[in-house]
Amino acid sequence: AMVKIVVVSDAGFATAVDRAGGALSSSDATVQEQNDAPFVAAAIASLGHDVVSVVLAPLKTGRGATDGLTRVVEEDADLVVNLCDSVQGDPQLAALVPAFLDAHGVAHTGGDAFATALCKHKEQVKHTLVAQGLPTPQYQVIPFDPERGDDDPVVFVLKVRPPVILKLCGEHASVGIDEGSVCFDQQAVRKKAKQLQQQHKQAVLVEEYVAGREFYVSCLGRPLRALPLMEHSFTGLPLRTFDKKWLERDAASVDPRFAEPVPHRCPVVAFDGSVDDVFEVAASALDAAGWRDWGRVDLRIDKGGVPLIIDVTPMTYVHPEAPCLKAAAAAGLSYAEFWRVVVDGALL
Repeated sequence: AMVKIVVVSDAGFATAVDRAGGALSSSDATVQEQNDAPFVAAAIASLGHDVVSVVLAPLKTGRGATDGLTRVVEEDADLVVNLCDSVQGDPQLAALVPAFLDAHGVAHTGGDAFATALCKHKEQVKHTLVAQGLPTPQYQVIPFDPERGDDDPVVFVLKVRPPVILKLCGEHASVGIDEGSVCFDQQAVRKKAKQLQQQHKQAVLVEEYVAGREFYVSCLGRPLRALPLMEHSFTGLPLRTFDKKWLERDAASVDPRFAEPVPHRCPVVAFDGSVDDVFEVAASALDAAGWRDWGRVDLRIDKGGVPLIIDVTPMTYVHPEAPCLKAAAAAGLSYAEFWRVVVDGALL
């Protein structure tokens, strides 16, 4: 039966480009083409539903995002498809959307405010995985101290075995990841962490770098079910940097130390499973984070065969060319059928 659905977004991928601080800006035509929201709205409309699109305005004057959210509520829709990975370009405000919708009793996709906030803190997601007995690499956190001046060194003692990879705790979409993100000693970690914190003003996750093959498991529906296993293959730098992921630009040179054997990586918690368990591991990781409808989990396979979770992306990118949709296609689902599963599950 036809229902009314609001697709709400926050300028999508464009805000990640602005946060990355590279050569491109959100107004660039190639960036606008990568916005997933128009494709989502068109696909859901093709299923015969009445679709309204709302883009939350940047905060320039007045109430900004809350005006847009008020409009979403006033549409009196049967379901809101929430694509807001940030609000007004700030990932930390993303929890405002489910909080506002839940406060008004509006059904929506994705997690509630708690789950959304949790997933904006990679270190908290790691703690959650460990508590659930799920395999993830050893890690440390460098807190962000707003009182520390830009010229002050990052005081940090590396306790996990290098090489390590540094990731911004509050970002997805590979924002902040470049060829210098894998560090081979404490001095390099301090230097990279300082650069990240000066630019992005947030905590940094320091995680053992796993040099094995990289796979991802996308999950779909309520309850979440795993789609076929897909592999990220690499040429050149064995890392999904922001430039490689979004701009198809590889690193100019590759540190020869990437070719050296990386030590065996033991997960934080004992795990006696193998790569055969990745589907259950991925669905369990998203479930532990309180997520629904769709999401993706990235894993690297250690030399010992252990699938180590390196990233949990609940509100993963849903452009037709996105990894999640390629996995759906491998399962025989068209783009519209992917959204039929989401909508039907969320309306139950």
